[in-house]
Amino acid sequence: MTFEEKYNFARQELIQRKIWNDNTKPRLIMLLLKFGIKVPPHIYASFFVNLLIFGIFFGISWGMFMDLCFSLFFKMANAGAFMFLPSVYAGLMFGTFMGGIFKYGAYKLKLTPWANIAN
Repeated sequence: MTFEEKYNFARQELIQRKIWNDNTKPRLIMLLLKFGIKVPPHIYASFFVNLLIFGIFFGISWGMFMDLCFSLFFKMANAGAFMFLPSVYAGLMFGTFMGGIFKYGAYKLKLTPWANIAN
């Protein structure tokens, strides 16, 4: 079964469970698919895939925001180096939290695991 067929089956399963359309077709997944990165929907992805996706995106955006705040308001020249570790920790914490939420959601909805979608 191709990735597109698995993805469409997963979307149909989510629609049958009455999940909102925005949650069956998340913007982040659509962006990654446009770049050619084949990632299952968040609720079907493993805990570690969600941890990486959410952790990396949140850590980078948090670090850039904090760098901007510290350099503008506190006039720190090396704010980027100062905010590196806190943004890594924030990304890890947020990624862990979101991975747990999606894993619990898949368990609660009794969804077919991504690896078992074959027909």
